[in-house]
Amino acid sequence: MAWTAPRTWVTSEVVTAALMNSAVRDNLRYLKGLDGAITIEDDIVTAHNVDGVDVSSHEGRHVSGGADDIDSALAIAAMPNLADGNVWKGNVSNRPAEVAFPTRTLSAANETVQEGYYAGTTLSAVDADLAAANIKSGTTIFGFLGTFVNTLAEDIVGSSGPIDTSDTTTAASVLQPSIAGSGDYACATKTQSYDASSLAVAVGFVNAVATTVSTLKLRLYMDGVQVAESSYFAASTTAETIILVATRALSGSKICKIDIHNYSGTVKTVTIPSAQDSNGQALATGIGIGSVKTT
Repeated sequence: MAWTAPRTWVTSEVVTAALMNSAVRDNLRYLKGLDGAITIEDDIVTAHNVDGVDVSSHEGRHVSGGADDIDSALAIAAMPNLADGNVWKGNVSNRPAEVAFPTRTLSAANETVQEGYYAGTTLSAVDADLAAANIKSGTTIFGFLGTFVNTLAEDIVGSSGPIDTSDTTTAASVLQPSIAGSGDYACATKTQSYDASSLAVAVGFVNAVATTVSTLKLRLYMDGVQVAESSYFAASTTAETIILVATRALSGSKICKIDIHNYSGTVKTVTIPSAQDSNGQALATGIGIGSVKTT
């Protein structure tokens, strides 16, 4: 059954079954392909065809594309190019321009993954630090089972006695330095060179007694930073031993020291009773330092 040219109806025309069958039913059957192959006329092909694409050999469906509707012929034409990472855009009357998505590269400098196409690679090729030896043992990151075990090794150990052994009394076994108001008395200091990955520990101590209550405190410094401070020294006839301990990450040549600080605005005296070594240094104040580093 062939296609019948659409009938133009006129006013007062009698609609018969024969007219409806030929003008409506038979053409619908033709469009559905129920009575043989469909022949698409040339003007239909040129109006909707994309260069080089024969839409008569495809079962097409209309596809809405926003402002410019496109039909399945455009989709058919675009398929080989979509596989290459390209898209088409345009209208139904012309072959649209080709637009390529940008090619991206992963970066070890940040965690951002931009939209786009990426060449096949491995994450360890992007960042060589992604390795089992750099990951904690027992932890898996992106398929790498970590083998790193953190161990500690001794870095340095050192100690020092007081830097000032001046004695204001006649008793050789007693130090009685005067400390200016808001000033400090340097009890002991030690300079050491530390490895770049060292965690240092310092222990400072003094056996002393203040002459006035609520005036003197012991301070511990590591590389110029106060890291610990005692309570006020007791003011009595019996000396007490005060010990300060602190840790700090240090590297290179650094100084650790302990000072007695005078919180009053006037001169105060501290008594440091002790025996002395063969060089005349008091043994009741000093500082010990040490450090460990990761390997």
